Amino acid sequence: MIVETKIVGRRTPFERRPLEVPAGPQTLRSLLTHLVEQEVAAYHERQNSVGVLRVLTERELSEATLTGRVSTSPQAPGGTVTTEDAVRTALTGFGDGLYYVFVDDEQVEALDAPLTLRPDSTLLLVRLTALAGAEMDVQEYLRPFQQPWKPAFLARLDTLPAPLAELVRAEVEHRPEREGPPTREDILTDHLHASTPAERLALAQVFFPQFPEVAAAALAALLTRHPYPQGYARRAFRAPGDRRMARHALNWLWQTWQATRDYPQDLAWFAVHAGLLNPWESQTLGLLLGQAISDGHEDVFEVLRQTAGAEHPVARMGRHVPLALLSSTREDAWALAERLLLAAQRQEGLRQVILETVDEASLSAFTRMLRLILREDLLRFAATLRAACVWFGLNYDVTDLKVVRAHLETALGFLEDPATARAAVAGGSGVGAYLALYTLAMADAREAAALAQPLLTDPAPERRMAAVQFLEAADALTPADLGALLADPDLRLAALAGGGPTPTPRRRRTRPL
Repeated sequence: MIVETKIVGRRTPFERRPLEVPAGPQTLRSLLTHLVEQEVAAYHERQNSVGVLRVLTERELSEATLTGRVSTSPQAPGGTVTTEDAVRTALTGFGDGLYYVFVDDEQVEALDAPLTLRPDSTLLLVRLTALAGAEMDVQEYLRPFQQPWKPAFLARLDTLPAPLAELVRAEVEHRPEREGPPTREDILTDHLHASTPAERLALAQVFFPQFPEVAAAALAALLTRHPYPQGYARRAFRAPGDRRMARHALNWLWQTWQATRDYPQDLAWFAVHAGLLNPWESQTLGLLLGQAISDGHEDVFEVLRQTAGAEHPVARMGRHVPLALLSSTREDAWALAERLLLAAQRQEGLRQVILETVDEASLSAFTRMLRLILREDLLRFAATLRAACVWFGLNYDVTDLKVVRAHLETALGFLEDPATARAAVAGGSGVGAYLALYTLAMADAREAAALAQPLLTDPAPERRMAAVQFLEAADALTPADLGALLADPDLRLAALAGGGPTPTPRRRRTRPL
């Protein structure tokens, strides 16, 4: 058979060499053992040769423990390498994910799985440790993990009810829409809105066959507990059972499928490699990984923990890490995100990455992060001030820190005691009513909208303004509301009504199908 080795991150060709394989059944463990035995013998004969052993050497793995990454420089001559130590290192390195093995272009993930080998079979060893610090060609690295997705996906579509399968197939193939409503997107949104757990699982088995249970649970969470607004001006509003939640769930379904469809890999693989994908792909995986750790996937949580601490030899930091931690239901994950934010110190970019995911956090996690920001005076950082203004629809700058702090303290009080928020809507100041509506909408925007409606005819213009601004942000202004506001004696309110409701962004394909 042929053995190929590649250290990703170095612009060098694959190294190829023949290997005589003993007769009889083989597993990856026995094949690696035989390979290392052959290389140790060759090493002892030619101290200066650079062969397969440098992918697996004990010395480099020891240095990795001390430095946090493995050097890609050639092995120094001299030294004693025993066969037993080298075999142990090779098997340990495989178990730790320091290199991947492919036999005839198929990834082998278990040491003791039986292998089917031919005389012309190819064994490929891909070393990953160079990714931590070296410049590398990400596409070159990811290519061995990719597989054509379309034939298998279209075959799985046949397991769905025929009308639903045809809708999905038409979307995938970019067929023209028929004239007039409803659009395919509208029909699919309605399907998700009314879906049962069994229907969501069936859909997940088609789109995410590697992890359908977690994907189905993520869809359920998007329908019930994740915020629904999208886009730059999004707010952390939820509306359990509302169709707007289903629209967000459908967008997530398409985006996450596009990010994962080329890689028939498990959740742990995506946890490791999300930071190597395009930024939009990395971001959309955050909710999926958050659901995984909510469901008890400790291997995923451990990868995220190591990524946050810059301890993983392959994984890279990205928005998927804080989003997964904060969108989960685990308090230890929230605590890790808090420590990550505090550790950012002078790293404004890292702080911004974390804060830009806080509005997508679980409600309890959002409350914890807001409490942390106030306790540790994190508003002194520009990224924190900017994020807080986005969360609550405010428009302040660094000269208004005292005002922003006061507003956040008020909002935190409302989050901790929703009864005081309802009282503020019923009879508080305009600012108090505004912040109260925002915090109530973080639990249930429909309830908050119902409380806001009477304020549209309140005698105080600042309370009417609070209601209008909230309802517009929540995508809850009705045509009747707009008509009444056009006749409002306060020209500011009439101007807002003249602008009309902010349209909800529709799904966009972010790359060709």
